[in-house]
Amino acid sequence: ILDKYIGDGIMAVFGVPYSRKDDAKRAVRAGLEMISALPAFNADIRKFKIAPIRIRIGISTDTVISGNIGSEKRMDFTVIGDGVNVASRLESINKIYGTTLLIEENTHKKIGDNFVSRPIDHVRVKGRSRPVAIFEALGDKTFTFTEEQLSFVNGLEYYRKNEFAKAKHYFNLSRKTDPPSQVLFERCERFLHEPPPFGWDGAWASETG
Repeated sequence: ILDKYIGDGIMAVFGVPYSRKDDAKRAVRAGLEMISALPAFNADIRKFKIAPIRIRIGISTDTVISGNIGSEKRMDFTVIGDGVNVASRLESINKIYGTTLLIEENTHKKIGDNFVSRPIDHVRVKGRSRPVAIFEALGDKTFTFTEEQLSFVNGLEYYRKNEFAKAKHYFNLSRKTDPPSQVLFERCERFLHEPPPFGWDGAWASETG
């Protein structure tokens, strides 16, 4: 369901008014198909000398409230809830990591092995005290990791153990072509000079999201 346009963005809802067991899978599939269709779309608009566009997608799976919301003067059918806010935050957080399609942990569990994704980080988004585990959805189950993506995953394992020198080594191998690796490489450099506080839970406070 296309809920609304928000500036140059759209808010889409799966599972409204009736939920289905595969809502999360259909949402991720739709996002990946949007990414797949983008090159052809950009090729078409280039004929009219229009600059190519980029997209960012955030997907969250949660229980929300749906219905006609507003006042007597204006009522609109929409959904509200924490999941809506998290999806919006994830869309924005793509800007930080240079990613295109981010999903949170609930969606990641729901899609199982039907799609390939990689862990990206734990972030503390606005409006939430508990950190959110975020993943980048990359493709269907036939997708194969690139060497750079594998290097990032290896680096992330050391990063989460606070072994920043080892993590930096792996991020350095892939940072020239993999934007998330560059982000975590710079963060490791910072932590090697100024370690995180004692008891740090590994979550990064996102100013954007």
